[in-house]
Amino acid sequence: MNPLSNCSFAEFGSHVRKDNDSHSDRDLLIVYPARQFPRAALGLLRAAGASCSVYSRQRLSRLAHEGSLFIKHLVDESHILRDSDGFLASLLADFTLRGSYTHVFDDAMRIFGLVETIPQHVNGISWATDIVAVGFRAMAIPFLADRGIFAFGMKDMCDSLVRLGRINAADVEPLAALREFKSAYRRSGTTGCTSAQLTEIISIIDRCFSIGVHRRFRRQRDMLIALEQNPTDEWYRGLRLLEATMLPMSRMKNPRIDAIQKMIRSPQAYGWQMKHRHREIVTTITTYFAGLNVDAA
Repeated sequence: MNPLSNCSFAEFGSHVRKDNDSHSDRDLLIVYPARQFPRAALGLLRAAGASCSVYSRQRLSRLAHEGSLFIKHLVDESHILRDSDGFLASLLADFTLRGSYTHVFDDAMRIFGLVETIPQHVNGISWATDIVAVGFRAMAIPFLADRGIFAFGMKDMCDSLVRLGRINAADVEPLAALREFKSAYRRSGTTGCTSAQLTEIISIIDRCFSIGVHRRFRRQRDMLIALEQNPTDEWYRGLRLLEATMLPMSRMKNPRIDAIQKMIRSPQAYGWQMKHRHREIVTTITTYFAGLNVDAA
């Protein structure tokens, strides 16, 4: 039996909105009924340029039950490509928004707050810029949703925040540049964003949401402490801290380090390990830093 026969596929995001450009991902939702989607098939899809969001039916159903804004995103901006038994179409048709999204905003603010833990490394600014790009979008979506506005693209979010008086028209261009910076970071590990540009963007976002966050640089030992103290249930935040902590080790050839780097590169596929193997991962990194006598002072 074809393992993909009962999977549902849908395109979503900018290519459905028709506002995609050279910095846009080609977002593809994959919903599978089995225990795990075949890795070989996933690799082929990613090699073909798809940015895959992979969910089991159970997990996607749970998000729908919780009123997740990701499901609302799919309701508003997706095109089903294949759905042989109608599972995905039925789930989207029955979706209902639920209550306040303040808790979603608070979780996103914790991610954005990582700009107070920037590694003192040549690519530290680039890492922080990517964090700001992810954090801004993750905060803007629930902030607007709680005001009855459902916007998922950068232009729509910025236009909505201008109408609400949260940012000025002049702030839109620096915020829009985050898409270019994020795209560059995912391709090459650097963004080209200057320290002054990052400071300006953080200031705009801080003013918009009144969150009181300012960028701070940390030495390597402080990065290790922050990683060790990160709550295990905040696996994505922990993964981004892990990524920052390992910047000095990016060229190291070692099987254990390679396995951790793989987890960083594919968070949806391997990020669960950050929760279940947190202590082991921190110990591995601390041991190797001690052996190398690495301390970014």
